[in-house]
Amino acid sequence: MMPRRERTRLLLRGLAKLVGVAVVAGVVGVGLGVALAKLTGDDAPSTPDTTASAGASTSAATTRAEATSPSTQTTARSTSDRATTPARLAKVRVRVLDAMLRPARTPSGIRRQRARVTVRVRAENTGTTSVTLQRPAILAAGKTVKTDSSADSPETNFGALGAGETRAVTLRFETAGEVTAQLTNQKSGRLRIAGRTIGLKIKVGPRIESSILGP
Repeated sequence: MMPRRERTRLLLRGLAKLVGVAVVAGVVGVGLGVALAKLTGDDAPSTPDTTASAGASTSAATTRAEATSPSTQTTARSTSDRATTPARLAKVRVRVLDAMLRPARTPSGIRRQRARVTVRVRAENTGTTSVTLQRPAILAAGKTVKTDSSADSPETNFGALGAGETRAVTLRFETAGEVTAQLTNQKSGRLRIAGRTIGLKIKVGPRIESSILGP
């Protein structure tokens, strides 16, 4: 029979082996758990990348600002196209040289009281900067009739008037109805040009074909 001391030593050795196996199994289990967590994406949530979000927001805001804000070139162009200030218009001297009304002679033209009005005007810019005149207009019968845009040309439209420049043009208007009637009957009217209103003395000439008046 094995002595008691030998049995105790063997028992302790077996217990030591069991403890070692348990420790190794625990370490392996922890490692497997970590590996599985990484594979399945169950690790702790990462901090959101606020820098990227802020950069995207700034880029979007800049794009919106660029889309809504006109370029310097566009702003300069629109400014030059606007009406000249009253102070600069005051430097423009205007004189009406002649005004003529010629009614249409076709049945439809007579029925609609259509007419062409031509006004010969001379303008002088006594200022030191160029000015752009708004489209002139005839005022009659409570209505405003601007120059005929289809007849625009250097001879029928002032456009920009350079510093110290003097120019004479023949303004063309197409009138009808009450406007023609008043101009014909009173042989007078008013011309709005260069920020002021000037009286007109109108001559009534012979009738013309309505085809000359345009559609």
